[in-house]
Amino acid sequence: MNALRINKTEKKIGISASAAGKQERRLLFVLGCILGMLLFIAVYGVCVLDVTYDAWLLNADMDLSQHYIGWCHYRMDPWHFPIGLIDSLSYPTNMSVIYTDSIPLFAFVFKLFARVLPQKFQYFGLFGLLSFALQGGISALLIRKFTDKKWLCIVSSVFFVLSFPVLQRMFYHTALAAQWIILLAMLLWFSQEQFDTTAKKCRV
Repeated sequence: MNALRINKTEKKIGISASAAGKQERRLLFVLGCILGMLLFIAVYGVCVLDVTYDAWLLNADMDLSQHYIGWCHYRMDPWHFPIGLIDSLSYPTNMSVIYTDSIPLFAFVFKLFARVLPQKFQYFGLFGLLSFALQGGISALLIRKFTDKKWLCIVSSVFFVLSFPVLQRMFYHTALAAQWIILLAMLLWFSQEQFDTTAKKCRV
């Protein structure tokens, strides 16, 4: 009987610790995201977040202009199969929006709402903000794998957000600024043991 009570108590403690751990990770992620967004605004300002402001894209480097023009053509063209084809940019040959580096996933989502969007519409600033936010949030979780000091997780995430590859690519080869994908892969790798434990519990 006593053993049963002890077992139930241990389970309650385990569940409580697990819930506290999840809450802590959520907090670290949110704080990292907020820090990333603040750093983005500090570096690039708020003008690039205006979806109707496209002068900074057209007057910028040729690659960045190409990304924006690719989106404009994709937005205006009718839907094709496979999804992503553009027929007005290299007529009479169709080409994919992938090859214009126009952030294909964003291009596809916003094309769904093309009719209700403003005549001028760019999402590259929003993509940059999202990339900085995820870079900060995921890096904070990754650092947490190696230290119990929460403040260190947040402070260290600054170095990931302001790393050279992110800053150098953000508004040059914009898609390559999504370095958070690499961090996410690393986080999943270092969380492998946790996933294995959860899978075993599910089997039981």
